[in-house]
Amino acid sequence: MSPYRNFKRFISEQLDTVLRLPQAVIVGLNSTAPYTRIVNGAIATEQLALCKAAFESGQAGVARIVVMHHHLVPTPDFEKSEYIANARPILSQLSRLGVDLVLGGHAHRSYVGSSLDTYPAREPEKGIVIVQCGTSTSRRGRGRERDRNSCNLIEIDERTIHVRHY
Repeated sequence: MSPYRNFKRFISEQLDTVLRLPQAVIVGLNSTAPYTRIVNGAIATEQLALCKAAFESGQAGVARIVVMHHHLVPTPDFEKSEYIANARPILSQLSRLGVDLVLGGHAHRSYVGSSLDTYPAREPEKGIVIVQCGTSTSRRGRGRERDRNSCNLIEIDERTIHVRHY
């Protein structure tokens, strides 16, 4: 009945966090919704408000990154790729906030692409780099990553996001 009890007790009372580094502002969002959306998670309006506050008060020229467990785009070539409800409006708002990179997982299947691959913009809208991690510490890989471990090394400079998939 208390799915976050141990997390809050031993790690942090906060399920959504902001980390400010000299080169980046990183917003971590709890996309799990154990009572309402067990499979594909959810992002609430309050969480998007946290993103807005974090990125509007951040310094110019730093990478803007959002991290969440669930993914915002369907994973290519994986048949059971259920993603967050209302993903398109969430990505649209993140794009307006100037988010550069969204990191996710959940599907146990790696993917590197752009939000524009799945949701072509109607208005001039910057795409967001989407990087989904596979499975680094278990045997739960899916699709072509079945029974394989993987991880991503991400390097960001002023103009480029480099993703190396291992």
